[in-house]
Amino acid sequence: MVMAIVLGGGGSRGAYQAGVLAELLEGGVRPRFVIGTSIGAVNALGTTRLTGAALAAWWARPLPAALPHRLLARELAALAALPVVRPWPALAVACDLRARHPHVADVTVRPDFIQASAALPGLMPPVRWQGRWYADGGLVDDLPVDLAYALGATQVLAIHASGLGPVPARAATLRLDAPRLAGLADFSLGHRRRLLAQGRKDGAQTLDIWRQKTHNSPNTVNERG
Repeated sequence: MVMAIVLGGGGSRGAYQAGVLAELLEGGVRPRFVIGTSIGAVNALGTTRLTGAALAAWWARPLPAALPHRLLARELAALAALPVVRPWPALAVACDLRARHPHVADVTVRPDFIQASAALPGLMPPVRWQGRWYADGGLVDDLPVDLAYALGATQVLAIHASGLGPVPARAATLRLDAPRLAGLADFSLGHRRRLLAQGRKDGAQTLDIWRQKTHNSPNTVNERG
């Protein structure tokens, strides 16, 4: 079995993903790789730099309610500069603005690419990387389940952050959807902590389901219907 965790875009709803991930990682889930779009790419990188508890704490820190793009860029750079604590690849999806096509890079090797994947129009400007311009991967692939399968995954656990971009039709083995509490640009402390708490609750349930899961037909888990 080649197990991958897929993390979708969704701004501040990445706090929900972090809650789920904290439970999964603390519960012993070890993916072959993690792939994410936008804030999902940030959390994918976080899984290689932080323990599950530390990732949750990273999301629970006080921050300005409205994050200017320079501050957000500094936060991403600081995360990327941390030492690697888990060796699996963290793959980030960004949109190649010329080709309007998803581009995938391993941010454990090229952490500077994380800025490109998270360059949400209206919040962060496009990023020039290796001679091409990139923006938020959610413009072309908000939940890269299909890319995970194409990269060799046979079992996919997807955590959708309720972003606004297109989502491929291929189903994950198991999928959770973040609640649509407030807006995806609301990074206020209370909002993030509510999402984080819900993520930890759902993550504990998902850990039990994943342990019992057979490797047959895909299934979708959505606590809110």
